[in-house]
Amino acid sequence: MPILDLKKLNSHRVRTFRLPPSPRVASPKAALEYINARGFIYFWPIKGIDLPSLWTAVAGNRVVADKHDDPGHITWGWKDNALGKKLWYYAKILRSRLMELYFNSVGAAKEGDAAKLFGWRKELITRTINGLVEKHKLVSTAHPKEKGEWFSLPGLS
Repeated sequence: MPILDLKKLNSHRVRTFRLPPSPRVASPKAALEYINARGFIYFWPIKGIDLPSLWTAVAGNRVVADKHDDPGHITWGWKDNALGKKLWYYAKILRSRLMELYFNSVGAAKEGDAAKLFGWRKELITRTINGLVEKHKLVSTAHPKEKGEWFSLPGLS
């Protein structure tokens, strides 16, 4: 079984999560482009779930600020203005596509990470991931520092 290349995984996440040195999202137009490029993001980061968020792309990899005058809170106005224009949605996506978008964003994860995120039954998660492996969109891999089977984008191991 191939070993996941952590340097490639971190580079992938820096790029897809818009972490430094990647450019920050600084306008509503850039936010829409970022969301369309990712296909699926969170508005805010969710503790314990590695998935891009608009907050992180705008404000950096830090805790969401309590103070309403924090520059990162500009995202609220962008979100509210975009919803009325039908630029983005709170929506369901087909299971396989959603899982593919998840892996395109995070690069690699355990089956249990996806189960935690989506809340699907184990057999549904397994079937969806196996389908992506059969289509060569994911590969089974081993993490060099963590136990258990991981799945990653083909170029990351």
